[in-house]
Amino acid sequence: MTPEGKIKSKINTLLDTYGDRIYKFMPVPTGYGKRTVDYLLCVLGQFAAIEAKKPGGKPTGKQADTLEAVVKAGGIAFVIDDDDGVDLLKRWLDLKMKQVPITKLPQGRAHGLEPTTIGDAIYRQHNAGFKK
Repeated sequence: MTPEGKIKSKINTLLDTYGDRIYKFMPVPTGYGKRTVDYLLCVLGQFAAIEAKKPGGKPTGKQADTLEAVVKAGGIAFVIDDDDGVDLLKRWLDLKMKQVPITKLPQGRAHGLEPTTIGDAIYRQHNAGFKK
């Protein structure tokens, strides 16, 4: 398994522990359509994007642009290249799970959740700019 593959495996294992409280989409690059990052998530109403990298790896210019667009649109973005990044994602997910118990979500209709300030803090702490 590649170094990036090992990071993705750890991310997948973590995300799977939250079951249906997280919608996870891992786009398959085919050369058609718009490029994106490794993971697109919806976590109790908040959009999140994750780019996994080998240790020390940096996002490409297009990946960085995508992550910045997600943040500008009110989502949260992560670049994860080591166990500390996986742990940071886990901390953010655990905080999100405490905000709105799944049993209190409205059934059968759209709803919105306020963005979390901890998400903004985590973004600034871990990803002090995505550009090289």
